[in-house]
Amino acid sequence: MLPFPPSRPGLPMKPEVPMPISLLLEEVKVFNLTHQYHHGRLSPQEYQEFLLGLQVLGLLAGPEIVSNT
Repeated sequence: MLPFPPSRPGLPMKPEVPMPISLLLEEVKVFNLTHQYHHGRLSPQEYQEFLLGLQVLGLLAGPEIVSNT
């Protein structure tokens, strides 16, 4: 089985170099913690600390507006 379906005419090509697994795992972690926050399983303080950690590591470009709505 191919990692990506074959391109059809008019559709953009899939990247030839897959995303590094470490970056993919970070994206999954960000999604998971954001999901937990939005469902009330993570406190606003814990979520802010997580976002600040991403900024310090250079994985988040700037300040995020955090809303639990």
